[in-house]
Amino acid sequence: MVPSRVFDKFAERTGIRDAITKSDEVKRAKEEYTVLRNNIGKLIICLQDNEKKIQDNRESRKRTANQLVEMVKSSPLKDCVSSRNDTESNDDGESKNKTYLSIFNAFDKRQDILLDKFNVYIINYVIEWRKIIKIRVMQALQSFEKLRLEYDHYQRKVSVSFFL
Repeated sequence: MVPSRVFDKFAERTGIRDAITKSDEVKRAKEEYTVLRNNIGKLIICLQDNEKKIQDNRESRKRTANQLVEMVKSSPLKDCVSSRNDTESNDDGESKNKTYLSIFNAFDKRQDILLDKFNVYIINYVIEWRKIIKIRVMQALQSFEKLRLEYDHYQRKVSVSFFL
């Protein structure tokens, strides 16, 4: 058996003890993963907040349009604001008079489609990305830590057999 002070002197001179107990790589990888996970979480919150603000803005515009329609019902402006058919179709020619409400409805319909795409393609993508990163990174970190411990074990064996 190797006396403790001999190993201590050898470890002090060669720096082998630092190599054995050092797991800075694992620690740094975990810290970087934590930062990435937190940043992705904040991004998801910002995207969801952005979607909510857009929805709130749409609702506000709807209330404004409806109030405007109510206000001009008995005025000559009603033909400019609304008509019997306030839907806009793509095959309408330039000759058709477009009302404020028909333009608003067409814009709202397009914005609804874009908002759905935003939700599906952006927000859901980032949420899925976070899940995949969590699974893959945690597996890699566990594997890395296991390999590091195995490396330390064999490093100790080599350093002890050096004295025998």
